[in-house]
Amino acid sequence: MKPNWKNIHRDFTKELVKEWQEQGFSYNQTADWINIGLKPTEAFYTSWLRDCRNKDSEWVLNYGDDELLRTEYKFYQINYLNNLNPPTPPKPLFTPFFTTTTKLLIITGTLLTIYLLTKNYDC
Repeated sequence: MKPNWKNIHRDFTKELVKEWQEQGFSYNQTADWINIGLKPTEAFYTSWLRDCRNKDSEWVLNYGDDELLRTEYKFYQINYLNNLNPPTPPKPLFTPFFTTTTKLLIITGTLLTIYLLTKNYDC
């Protein structure tokens, strides 16, 4: 008999069940995560907790700082997921406007920002 995911949470849909299964969660594992307060829409966040931070539902419930973990996840999304398809930077309207020194400062500042944002947040 197929498990009824609505028994875990009434908001489960076929699409959400598929997301959890595609992230490698069984019915019982999903129930463990939902029972500690995660939502059916948070399969990817849960996968990140398990795979990138090596945390299980028991650890998150007993020791996890929800606000801190979610902030780290946002950094992960911004710095890792968005870099899979980085946007093309716009071309300057007036090339002579930027001097070599200005370009160097912009590049250095950008690289420093990227380094600081991605430090310790890779999966």
